[in-house]
Amino acid sequence: VVQLPQLVAELGERPFVFSIQEEIRSEDEYQILLTGLKKQMSGCIIYDEFHSLPSYDQMDSASYFLRRSGADIIIAVTTPALQAVLNRTSNIPIVFVLVADPVAAGAGSSDTDHLPNVTGSYVALDAEGAIALLKECIPGVRRLGTLFVPSEINSILYKDTLDKAARAVGLELVALASATSAEVPDAAMALASQDIDVICQIADNLHNVAFSSIANAAKSHKKPIFGFSTSVVRDGLAIATTARDFEQGGADSA
Repeated sequence: VVQLPQLVAELGERPFVFSIQEEIRSEDEYQILLTGLKKQMSGCIIYDEFHSLPSYDQMDSASYFLRRSGADIIIAVTTPALQAVLNRTSNIPIVFVLVADPVAAGAGSSDTDHLPNVTGSYVALDAEGAIALLKECIPGVRRLGTLFVPSEINSILYKDTLDKAARAVGLELVALASATSAEVPDAAMALASQDIDVICQIADNLHNVAFSSIANAAKSHKKPIFGFSTSVVRDGLAIATTARDFEQGGADSA
């Protein structure tokens, strides 16, 4: 396996890190990625970070600048960033991280059949393993709940994957939408007040950061809560299902 900073160093001395929505990205993986790059690079690393949700035109303009900037490689952080740069360049190498499904983002049709200038790392949701563990821990479980972000491809994908795995064994998923950090507390309370046996929160960008609000709602309504990220378990907020370790993911990428 080629280490990401080593790969970047071999490709050139002018990488461009393109990230979106600083307030809701996984800071653990992002910082480990940047640390690894800095250790390997002797040239210039350029950062383009959106601190709030950009419009399509802003993302397209930034991607156009990337193409004209003389970057040797573009590191796309999150699915929206990957989609934006895919639309603007076909000859600059692109490495993606924090992406749930690069195929859904338009990078190719499979892990082996993809655009020649695109590579990266992603972590799929092990929904089947999570459901099996839920049934083992909570005998008689019938309905589970989660929050999701309707505008985030990763979140929609994880929600649909969990729903499919639940229905396959006769369980029902109750999914409520929350689009911003300000909406999470009320949405979490609404979810916890539903006729559900457990909250099984998918690990999308927004809800991973705002997980404490979901945990508080679960506690208020005396509902068990399971999560898909090791950080929420480490912080004592939830029981792990089949966890995604963002910190380890960043280390593997770097």
